Amino acid sequence: MSPKSKVDRLLKKKTKPSNQENVEEVKKHLSFSKVVQNQLKENIRHTKKKNEKTLFRKVLSGRFVRKYNLLSQIDMKPVKR
Repeated sequence: MSPKSKVDRLLKKKTKPSNQENVEEVKKHLSFSKVVQNQLKENIRHTKKKNEKTLFRKVLSGRFVRKYNLLSQIDMKPVKR
C-alpha cells in the first residue's frame, strides 16, 4: 500500500467525530510528522560543512521522497544521482 493510500485510509476511517479516540490517533500521526520535519530542518540549518549538507540531501532525497515531492516540505533541492 502506498503512503498516500495509507493516509487516505487513515483519514476516512478515523475522522468520524463520534470516535474521539481515533481522532487522537490521527493527531499523533500528524504531530510526529511535524516533529520529524522540524528536526530535519534544524539539523540542516546547523550543518556547517558542504559535504555534510550534501550527505543530508542524499539521505533525504530517496525514491519515495522524490516520488511524492516531499523535499519542498523541508526546503531542500534533490541531489542528482
